[in-house]
Amino acid sequence: MALYTKKTTGQWKIWRKKNLKYKGNWIEEVQVTMMLVATVIATVTFQAGVNHPGGVWQQDTSFSYTSFEKNSTHTGMGLYSSLSDYNNRTVVLPAGTSIMVYQQEEEYWIYLWINTVSFLASMSLMLMIVSRFLLQNRICSCLLTLATCIAVVSLAIGYLLGVKMVNLMSFSDYIEINPYDNAFPETIMCCLGVVGMVGLWQLTHFLKSLFHIFTSKLKSLATSR
Repeated sequence: MALYTKKTTGQWKIWRKKNLKYKGNWIEEVQVTMMLVATVIATVTFQAGVNHPGGVWQQDTSFSYTSFEKNSTHTGMGLYSSLSDYNNRTVVLPAGTSIMVYQQEEEYWIYLWINTVSFLASMSLMLMIVSRFLLQNRICSCLLTLATCIAVVSLAIGYLLGVKMVNLMSFSDYIEINPYDNAFPETIMCCLGVVGMVGLWQLTHFLKSLFHIFTSKLKSLATSR
């Protein structure tokens, strides 16, 4: 029994070394680049978190939603809708607070949430690389790739939301207003297509690795018996 247990343990170590570890030094070769990417994303998202799109109120500003609704040409865009409950009352918007949190509250909180996800993903990526925690392991490598994809995709979504907020225009509105300007929407579609292909390739590679590990484990169990 002890001999069988020792043999099984040895086979498990051989199987783990063969199937759960990448061949070569791919991780070591790209970890410097991934660290640079993670640092840049963390810096960008940190700045985007403390310096919001549209800026901040420079001084305490009095605001009346009723007066804004009567005089503004942007009433159909739902601006300052969070202040509509105050009716005729004048509210003071504190200095140093984000303009967008009052002007476009829903888009602002989505933007802040997406930006936070990108920041945390990049920080997690940096910690994983610095700690060098089983970087040759396939599972840890998949986590590394997943954190990178989340950080990059969240950064792209945050950019699109930021552009929408400061321009008061979605990309569909831009296409309607500029039907002959196809370069901008085509560029966006190409970028989304590249992101989709990369995500699909990563998913296929991950499922293929899981299938290979599963079949190898079954074969090792069959030979041990």
